[in-house]
Amino acid sequence: MTLCRPAAAVLILLLALAGGPTTAQAGAPLPRFAALRADEVNLRAGPGKKYPVEWVFLRRTLPIEIIAEYGQWRKIRDFDGSEGWVHKNLLTGRRSVLVTGAVRTLRHDPTLDSEP
Repeated sequence: MTLCRPAAAVLILLLALAGGPTTAQAGAPLPRFAALRADEVNLRAGPGKKYPVEWVFLRRTLPIEIIAEYGQWRKIRDFDGSEGWVHKNLLTGRRSVLVTGAVRTLRHDPTLDSEP
């Protein structure tokens, strides 16, 4: 996907969500939301380094959904529906969002009269 710089800045906007962070740690309810901690994250076919890398994410703070756990590994799903396993150290509990499509005004609070 190719975007011009102004469109990319608006269309792919990552910011912290209100309501406090969730956690990438074991024991928290599933599914839960988190984000990628590193600039480069390997998405593996299974929960371990012996499994092949199926995909490489190249965007820190990309929002993901944690859908399963196995030891130190988390099965995640991205916004396109791709699923795979990553080590928990590559995730952060700080949630983010991905804005695509038309230019949108993001508001501070969930009301129409809130400041942009």
